[in-house]
This record gives sequence, structure tokens and C-alpha cells, in this order.
Amino acid sequence: MILVSACLAGIPCRYDGGSFLYIPLLQLVQKGAAVPVCPETACGLPTPRACIELHSESRHAFDAAGNDFTFRIQGGIDSVLRPIDTKLLSAAVLKDKSPTCGSLHIYDGSFSGRTISGMGLFAERLHSLGIPLFTESSFLLSSFFSFL
Repeated sequence: MILVSACLAGIPCRYDGGSFLYIPLLQLVQKGAAVPVCPETACGLPTPRACIELHSESRHAFDAAGNDFTFRIQGGIDSVLRPIDTKLLSAAVLKDKSPTCGSLHIYDGSFSGRTISGMGLFAERLHSLGIPLFTESSFLLSSFFSFL
């Protein structure tokens, strides 16, 4: 089974109320080969919502007003993973630059649009479980995708 950031499957759950539809990922969801997840909405954050960035040093997720959403998002991660046997996960395709799902890059926490190398909270948890992580573009280019 593959986890897919819900926004990549066309589900409008991004902070701005939008999504990033990648047809091949939506097709995997429709075939039952992938499960769309969004820890941010799973923890009860609304759509749309204030933009949240992950502070690279503290690893806390804040909005521009300084509200800390770290523990809520961690709860959303727990609720997403609770019903899943993570031993059955073969990969996760996550929206890069997200404070939750970014697996290669995240915004630096300054709300200036600057990105840095790093992982979001959900990507970090999956990585710690040994789940291979892909961004939306690296997955579509990977040999893993061609075997599905």
C-alpha cells in the first residue's frame, strides 16, 4: 500500500483550499493501491486555514501570528497512522515543501517564501519507520511507479 498526500489526489485540503491533482496518483487511489491522507485536516484544521511553516530549529509548526500547531498536527499524524499497518506500506508520496508532508524541502519558518532542505513532521515520522518517501515529481520519475 502507498500513502499519498490527499492534495496530490485532488482533494482540496491545502491551507489555501486548493489541491495539486496528479492524475497518476489519483488513478492509484481509485485502483485501491494508494490511500490519500492529510494529517493537517485529520487533526481538525479547517480548509482554508492560515499558512503554517515549520521552524527548522525548534521543529514547531507555527502560523504567521505565532500560533503553535505542532501538537495538533502530531495528533493528526497519529490518527492517520493508527488504522494502518505500517509494515504493509511500501512507500509514501508526499507534497514537498509542506510543514507536514515535505520530504526534501520545507519553508524555513520566516514566511518569506524561502525554502530549505528538510522534512515535515509527517515525512519525518514515516522516515523513522523506514517508509520510502517520494515527492510528487520524484515518484512519477521513479522505477517504483513503473512497477505498479
